[in-house]
Amino acid sequence: MADRRLTYEFEVDGTVCRTRDPILDGRQIRAAANLSPPADFRIVEIRNTSTRAIALEDRVHLDANHRHCFRSAPGDRTYSFLLNDAECEWPQETINEAEIRAIGKVDDDLDLVLDGDIDRVIERGKDINLGGKAVERVFTRPSMRTVTILVNGREKEVARGTISFEALILLAFPTPPTGPNVSFTVTYRKGPDGNPEGSLTAGHSVRVKNGMVFNVRATDKS
Repeated sequence: MADRRLTYEFEVDGTVCRTRDPILDGRQIRAAANLSPPADFRIVEIRNTSTRAIALEDRVHLDANHRHCFRSAPGDRTYSFLLNDAECEWPQETINEAEIRAIGKVDDDLDLVLDGDIDRVIERGKDINLGGKAVERVFTRPSMRTVTILVNGREKEVARGTISFEALILLAFPTPPTGPNVSFTVTYRKGPDGNPEGSLTAGHSVRVKNGMVFNVRATDKS
């Protein structure tokens, strides 16, 4: 018989709920989180490196020593994906990279990669769409420490992260022209999602990705 003196905690979308009942069904979980009417919401339970959908009548056995975590969204369906071959379900059509990383307990020194004809690293903070015809497959691999960029048509290997205006000038011109009338312009394309092209000015940096293209020009106005 369950010990009614115990308090069981669970979390729905970051809000902590408490109950004396060790077993709740999906309808009760939704009601505790004020998801009304319950039938209009999908919820999933985040488990050990995977997730599972919780229907209205599904029963969840709570553990007094462990806080169960759930995510919800309005809608009439859940979406599936694979994370390192573990089957996962999600209540929304899109999922953020940070959520995938949290579900899979993925270390920061690993990349999340979207499987495909051409594998694509999921950039930090970006969403992927789960609403396609095929089930998306995500896997992890060690992060690349460097990326290859093109500077004035020449390949350069640089540290992953950001690169500054000043560093790009040195890559383009090992011995930069000098003088009071010399100025530099830096433009780029094929950049990361959300910032695919643009220009840099002195003192500023941009995040780099493999295959990013930079054009660095020196102008002498004398």
